[in-house]
Amino acid sequence: MEQIFGLRHIDVLQSRSLLEMREVYHYSHVIMQPPHIYHHTRDTMKVPVKDIYISSSSELKELNQNAFQKVVGLARVEIEVDQLMMMPRLRYFLNVTIRGEREVVLRRLLVLQGKGASVIHVRCPSLVHFYWWRNNETTDLEFMRDCTSLQRLQLTDWSHLANVDALENMTTLTCIHFETCPNIQHPSRGLSKLTGLKELSLWTDTTKELYRNKLEEFPDCITLLKALNTLNLLDCENIEALPEQISAFTALEVLGFNGSSKINTLPQGISSLIRLKTLSLNGCMGIESLPDGISGLKALQMLLLSGCLNLKNLPHGIASLTELQYLNLKSCKKLETLPDGISRLVNLQFLVMEGCSSLKSIPQGISSLTGLVGLASGFCEELQSLPDAMSRLSSLQILNLKGCKNLETLPDGISGLTALKNLDLEECASLRKLPEGISSLTALNTLSLNGCKKLNALPEGISALRALTTLKLERCSDLRSIPLGFSSLTRLQIYSWNWFD
Repeated sequence: MEQIFGLRHIDVLQSRSLLEMREVYHYSHVIMQPPHIYHHTRDTMKVPVKDIYISSSSELKELNQNAFQKVVGLARVEIEVDQLMMMPRLRYFLNVTIRGEREVVLRRLLVLQGKGASVIHVRCPSLVHFYWWRNNETTDLEFMRDCTSLQRLQLTDWSHLANVDALENMTTLTCIHFETCPNIQHPSRGLSKLTGLKELSLWTDTTKELYRNKLEEFPDCITLLKALNTLNLLDCENIEALPEQISAFTALEVLGFNGSSKINTLPQGISSLIRLKTLSLNGCMGIESLPDGISGLKALQMLLLSGCLNLKNLPHGIASLTELQYLNLKSCKKLETLPDGISRLVNLQFLVMEGCSSLKSIPQGISSLTGLVGLASGFCEELQSLPDAMSRLSSLQILNLKGCKNLETLPDGISGLTALKNLDLEECASLRKLPEGISSLTALNTLSLNGCKKLNALPEGISALRALTTLKLERCSDLRSIPLGFSSLTRLQIYSWNWFD
């Protein structure tokens, strides 16, 4: 095959009589089935192969130390076997994926990933990254005590893992992700010596009824991890409070407690987190208010409070968060007002208030948010009007008012929203008319009016909107006519227009 110069991929899985392949210099991906691997690699495969996949075989039990020695460019091997027990000196590649149920011995690997009910017994002091999915038998990490060079550990769906004390030996760890490991209760001993740890995420998929995070209190040892820049303890339904010592995380940039429904307040010490960029408290249903100390989070860019059902107000100190770019208040059902200080959030780009069913008004100060790109206030059922000064929101591209059933009018100042591309007024059942100024929205491409049952006419100027491509008028039962024109539109969609209901 020396004349086949363009070949990059060869599959010899079914070639059981094949004994040799010579001069395969240009392959980059080889798939083979033992025992042929020894014939291919012993003397003849002096090639820059990058990937090798070894399929299931009842015969293969050991890969000797010279199996891949001549494959000089090898970067990845994927092995799918049940009987493999020994791979003593795989030193010529960096990344291995193993699928099987037997113990193997690995040395000099940098990356190991796999899945299965019974994890392999890892003997690999050089391992840097370890990823493993779907283990429902192993209860501790003792098999990993030799992994003293490990930097990144990610375990997903380890339903019986409870003891992580063996982590204390892995002092080089910088990142730990435990995803859906619901039985970890006391991680303190294992974590206490990991002074170089930068990322710690512990979360459980609560959509799986059997998987409920059993962590009952904030692990004391975590406050010793001075290098942490990311801490996520998600769906920890039994944690009731955060310690004041949280102020020790001076390097922290991301802090998340999503789904920790029993937490009802944040400690004042949070003001010390001067590098914090993201604070995520989505689904913390017990929180009624935020501390004034939040004003100390000068670097905060994202504040996520979606699903904080009992949050009644935001502190005036929020005005100090001048770097804030994203504020999510979705489904904060008891939130009635926004503080006037919101006008000082000059870098805010997205404000989400969907489902704030008690919100009665939006402060006039919102007009100062000239960098605002998206405003989502859908299903704010008590909202009756918008500030007249909205015309100053010259960067606004998305305005979502869907489901605001008591909204009767839009301000004339809407004409100033020259960057607006998407205006969603669906199910605004009390809306009777659109302002003439809507004809000035030259960038508008989508206008959704489905379910505006009291809307009886459209402004004449709407036909001049050259960018408008989608117009939705389903269930507009009082609408009797639309303006003539629309000659420049590329697409006009009218759904179930009930003229004579």
